[in-house]
Amino acid sequence: MDGSGYLYVVRSNVTVCFTSTGTVTFNSWNHVALTYNTSSGAYVFYINGSASGSGTYAYSFAACNNTLGYQVNSIGTPGEFYKGSMDDAAIFNRVLTSTEISQLYIGFPTITLSANAPSLASLCVGTTKVTIQSFSIAVTNANGNLTDIGFTTTGTYVQADITKYQLCYRAATNDISGASQLGTDLASSGNAGARIFAAFSSPTLTAGTTYYFWITADIASGATNNNTIAVNAIATTDLTSTSTKAGSTSGGGTQTFKTTPSTATNGSTQTIYIPGSTTLSGNSPTYGTGAWTVVSGPSTSSSQFGNTSSYNTTFTPAGGAGSYVLRWTISNSPCTSSSSDATITTIAYIPATVDWNSSNVQEITLSACRSFTFTNGKSGGIYSLLIKQNGTGGWTVSWPANVKWAGGIVPTLTPSANAVDIVKFLYDGTNYFGIPSSDFK
Repeated sequence: MDGSGYLYVVRSNVTVCFTSTGTVTFNSWNHVALTYNTSSGAYVFYINGSASGSGTYAYSFAACNNTLGYQVNSIGTPGEFYKGSMDDAAIFNRVLTSTEISQLYIGFPTITLSANAPSLASLCVGTTKVTIQSFSIAVTNANGNLTDIGFTTTGTYVQADITKYQLCYRAATNDISGASQLGTDLASSGNAGARIFAAFSSPTLTAGTTYYFWITADIASGATNNNTIAVNAIATTDLTSTSTKAGSTSGGGTQTFKTTPSTATNGSTQTIYIPGSTTLSGNSPTYGTGAWTVVSGPSTSSSQFGNTSSYNTTFTPAGGAGSYVLRWTISNSPCTSSSSDATITTIAYIPATVDWNSSNVQEITLSACRSFTFTNGKSGGIYSLLIKQNGTGGWTVSWPANVKWAGGIVPTLTPSANAVDIVKFLYDGTNYFGIPSSDFK
């Protein structure tokens, strides 16, 4: 190198053979290279990865044994050392290409893994293209390549739960919706274990760009409820590439399969008299969980149900007379739920006051459901109430809270048209103790 920064080759320490057309920058690191073909005499200088002078110089250079960076003059007397610093010096036994020289200057391509893994989630059977692992690769120094990607699945799933796997990628944008598939579909084989997307045509991985990759699975419509699948972290050993590999990822979140919930049925439609309760008739789900709600009515409070998650719970209307639309919903999130509605029509009892001062034996003919109130009972008194159904029948009554029954069992009136029941009461000053006699003919 001369004082202006030109590179040159000298033989016999006096004859300049050829020189570069460009110069190096002083007081700064420069990458310089020279290729020479001994057969053709073709030479090329390179400065910082770019050609800087080329031509042909036919000469048979003799082998020598000199100190790198030390100049020897023609008579063998000491010359002088190169005034500067050197690093990464190398001599090759063949002519390197311009691409190889450029790679020596900018460095060989490096692909660096980073995590982009999906979170744990539940998914409905029959769902396609479910992301089970994702990662990114940042490309530096030079364009890189990638021809195989291995991955290892874990979980409780079986082969029949998965129909296929796919590998997709996209440059710069972390969004699978616009991603392209790499290679062909990978058929499901066996249970959890190691798999590989092998020998696909490598995309051009451009230096300075980050690429996003997704491993997806199609879940069979008959996959087993609550089986799981996950993918271990992708390591550099899982990648096949001529590029330098670096970085690491994290494991994909566990994906849990959910079967389509059982179809809801609801046979609760009926008419009841209030105050009162009724037993509902939903169905017990095979898959999923059920829940009762009041869609509409005088009151929509969930407290009207004995247990909102029990298919045969009790319902006690709290909003008075009217129509209550009750919905039984079976869910197995994130699958679409199934619902069924029924209408409970409530009719209020008509009040009926029995004044024992009028008589200790009284009668009433029912033409509607009645709610009794007793007044003016005398301690030690014995009273009788004759209850008749009208020509329609089917009417019921409600009793005062201070009427007590043997074993706590409230008697059921005979519902037949024109039926006659008699109830006798013994009063202790606080409670009426009832003794029923039914269906006189």
